[in-house]
Amino acid sequence: MMKRAAACNLLVLFVLITGLSACGFQLRGDVKIPASMQPLYIQSEANSILTRELRYRLNQAGVQLTDDVNQARSVLRVYQEKMYRHILSVGSQATARQYESVYELSYKLFLAKGKELIPDSQIYFRRDFSFDEKDTLGKEREEKTLQQEMQLQAVQTILRRMRYSLKP
Repeated sequence: MMKRAAACNLLVLFVLITGLSACGFQLRGDVKIPASMQPLYIQSEANSILTRELRYRLNQAGVQLTDDVNQARSVLRVYQEKMYRHILSVGSQATARQYESVYELSYKLFLAKGKELIPDSQIYFRRDFSFDEKDTLGKEREEKTLQQEMQLQAVQTILRRMRYSLKP
């Protein structure tokens, strides 16, 4: 009886794996930048979380990076990076109860010779969070965490766009 159950489980697993491969499913994988475009120069604010994470992820993918724009064959330019917040609702005592945190930036990828590979593109994220005067430190940490998550999501968006724009 146990052998039959194990055989059935194995058969179900085989059918699932076969079905996944037949539908074209594949993992996202790394960014593949052609050797003719390397080294890549990232032009952005040097100490931002976004820049550090972009450099880290591209290094992990085996992309050769340079700190000298004159040596670069391609440039990823990140600009107009802004983070701000708006009041969404006010409590009975005229104090802010809910905020909207907004993160936006523009970027483009081009060859050092000037040809654009990814034209000017914008990323825009917004997150709502409540504010409680009794827990000011905790809410400040929550806002900071939301901001960092939006920056990491922007990195994933840029890398995904690069992955699909540079496909052979």
